[in-house]
Amino acid sequence: MVPKCALLFWENRLETFKIKYAKMERFGEHYLQFDVPHGLHLEMVERDEGEQNTWKFSGITSDVAIRGFAELSLFLLSHSKQ
Repeated sequence: MVPKCALLFWENRLETFKIKYAKMERFGEHYLQFDVPHGLHLEMVERDEGEQNTWKFSGITSDVAIRGFAELSLFLLSHSKQ
């Protein structure tokens, strides 16, 4: 979850690191969907929630920094009974 109006920053950052992404809208909220090199499918959503992150790192300032997790879904491709 990132602050409102921060997705443009994150689009540019994903492009800088050559990570493909898709812009989405769901239930009136704006998202970026992307896959990280480790194979995880992630979505970054704009919301004015959570506490402001005061850390500064590698060009990421507090006005665009990730504020937390909005929700989490896990999918299991296979399982075994023990």
